[in-house]
Amino acid sequence: MQFCRSMRDRRRERKAPKLPLPDVKKLEMWISQNNNAVLLIDTHLSMIAKTFMVDLVDLILNNRLPIIWALRYADYRDRRMCPTDIIRMLVLQSMQLGADHLLNSPFPVGVEQLREAASFGEWVVILNQLLSRIRPAFVVLDADLLSHVTANERSEVLEMLDMLRFNLSSGVKIVIAKSSVTRAYAEELEHSNACIKIQSGYTRDWRMPRAPRRPMVRFRKS
Repeated sequence: MQFCRSMRDRRRERKAPKLPLPDVKKLEMWISQNNNAVLLIDTHLSMIAKTFMVDLVDLILNNRLPIIWALRYADYRDRRMCPTDIIRMLVLQSMQLGADHLLNSPFPVGVEQLREAASFGEWVVILNQLLSRIRPAFVVLDADLLSHVTANERSEVLEMLDMLRFNLSSGVKIVIAKSSVTRAYAEELEHSNACIKIQSGYTRDWRMPRAPRRPMVRFRKS
């Protein structure tokens, strides 16, 4: 998280465009809705989405709402990772996040279950068992880290997102950049009322047609 904050602050120094944050009431209203499981950050500049995501994490932390994340770190590109590693990160944070509550009640996950878990689906089951004790909660997924663990295969990202959407409790909300999914997938989420989309105010600038080029005049040598 500290690495992402430092990168955000560098972008701020360069006066990079900023996407306005929703207020806390909107976040609380969204998290209370059972049908909208995903928050899509829709921008045409990846740096805006990255800055917004870090700002959103800080906003949620400052208001003491439960949140876990899989964000890039300084040397993440130098490490071999797979999608299951993302869920392990989230499981560890969930155990730390709900430590007080989990210690005061029967622990939802057994030691053998943690030791024997191998597949992505098995770790998602463990994550859901932990989050079911501390929901509502936010889960933030970084676009760069997702691209790294899937070797830029969007189909794998979609499979990951579907596993989380369909297997996590209704009180868990997933925050992800729209650039991590396909256009068809995003449209499907919107049509089924399964997401809320936050759009950047800078999309129009990127969609405006360019001015026609002036014809080049060539001169023949005499």
